[in-house]
Amino acid sequence: MDLNKANYRINNRQNNRQKRMKSGIIGEWCMFEDFNAKYDDFCWFEITSEHSKAVFEKQAKMEIWASCPLYACKDKLKAIAKSEGQDDVLFFDGEKYYVIHLAWNNGCKDGPRYKELLPNELNGYFEWYYLNV
Repeated sequence: MDLNKANYRINNRQNNRQKRMKSGIIGEWCMFEDFNAKYDDFCWFEITSEHSKAVFEKQAKMEIWASCPLYACKDKLKAIAKSEGQDDVLFFDGEKYYVIHLAWNNGCKDGPRYKELLPNELNGYFEWYYLNV
């Protein structure tokens, strides 16, 4: 990536973060504070707006069909965070975390693409996500 593209990416993410803070989608404190300090263009943000959480939770339930492995926990999923660059949302069911790629449709028989994570795997996953996605 050339320097102009990198600077544009950083400025764009910082501007978007400021807009989300003003709109109430995210708050001042962020569960990704360490990543934001380490990487100027870290792309995940905590969802603090109850309305936004409800929208993501409703969409996930719509995309998770009975044939999907997530079906048993779909009613327990709580939206925690969102990737700015992708339609990936971090959910928590009380035990495990799930990064679910929402397709913004009615789903399919296999369900959405997702990654299951234990609490102790989160930091490693987000480090990998930043470097590879």
